[in-house]
This record gives sequence, C-alpha cells and structure tokens, in this order.
Amino acid sequence: MEQSAIFVDTSNIAVSAMHNKNTSWSMENYHFHGAFEIYYSLSDNIKLFVSDSVYNVNHGDLFVFNQTDLHRTVAPKNINYERYVIYFNPDFISSLSTPSTNLLDCFVNRKNNFSHCIHLTNSQSESLLYLFKKIEFYCSNNIYGADIYKKVALTEVLLFINSLYRTSTNFIVPTNDKDFNKIVPIIQYIHAHLAEELPLDRLAKEFYISKSYMCTLFKKASGFTI
Repeated sequence: MEQSAIFVDTSNIAVSAMHNKNTSWSMENYHFHGAFEIYYSLSDNIKLFVSDSVYNVNHGDLFVFNQTDLHRTVAPKNINYERYVIYFNPDFISSLSTPSTNLLDCFVNRKNNFSHCIHLTNSQSESLLYLFKKIEFYCSNNIYGADIYKKVALTEVLLFINSLYRTSTNFIVPTNDKDFNKIVPIIQYIHAHLAEELPLDRLAKEFYISKSYMCTLFKKASGFTI
C-alpha cells in the first residue's frame, strides 16, 4: 500500500510565507504537519481534499488548517497554479493572545459544521494580499528587527482572518459527490489510525470490499491511489 498520509516535519518553522506558482503540480498523498497553515488561492478549478471533505476551489478562496487536518490539492494540468501559503508554529504567536482575543481561534475552536473555506470579496482579498506581501517581505529579508516584524505581521494576518471566520457569510460548502461519499468512511478510518500500518488487506477486510474495487473507487473519486 502507498502511504495514505505523509507527515511533513515543520518543527524548524516559526513562520514562513510563500507566493507559489507552478505550471505542473502533483500531490500524490494527503499530508499533515505540526505547523498551522493559511492557504489563499489565486487560481480557479482546484480541488482541495480536507480529511473526508472535498472543496472546489477558485480564485479568492481562503483556507485554514491545523495540525490534525489531512489535506491535499489537485490542480488541472497545464494551468498556472498560483497561491499564497503561510506556515506558522502556534507556539510562536500564542503568547500574544488575550482572554478576549484568541489569535488561533479559527484553527482550534470549531463547530461541527465548520467550513475550512471562505470566499473573499475583492476588498477583503486586497486587504489580505497586502498583509501576505508584508509578512512575505519580512520572512525573506533578514533586516534589523525582522523577527519582531514577522510576529507583528503574522498577528495582523491572524486578526484579519479570525474576523472573517467570525463574521463572514461567504463560507464555501464541501461538494456532495456520490463517488467521494463512498470513500469517506475509509478516509475516516485511515485518519483514525494514522500511527498504524494499514495494508490494503486490512482495509479491504474492514470494509468488506475487494482490494481492486477499493483502489478503483479511490482513483475515480479522488484522483489518487490508496
């Protein structure tokens, strides 16, 4: 069995900000990491799998991921896949939270119907991109006070994003795909047993299906193998 999920070691990251562009993109497996992640799409027609949900992602969509969110992106071939991504260690910023303002709120305090995705208005996008570019500058330039500037810039980003998640009415609902719904129980099982070896034989036995059918179903529903 291929790895069902990959742990990405981010223990050396305090905060990192990147503006990524790819004309060829492939992410074969779900992954997760100790750092929290902020993802903002500048491209259309992206599929983003988060645990047992799948989102159709377009320009202006914002996501937040914590350390337990298994996720994976799929981009169409021959497009310019563009996005901003911030990774940060929650310990790097948590000391700046107050009893009335939790900077990690949208990452850790989630209701059962929580949506990872918000679609931003043009005005909101402009404000967020300004903050992204600011933190990207301080992460890329070792100027005097850069460590403090990075923390201040990240605080601004988190205040802005948490405000969006508290007040927005533009939450994006995961797609209701029949084929994907068939593999949701298997994904949930994999998520619950990440620390264990999960050979195909075990999964097939657990869900009373053949290995070949399970592999075909996964490929059809998600675009990747199990």
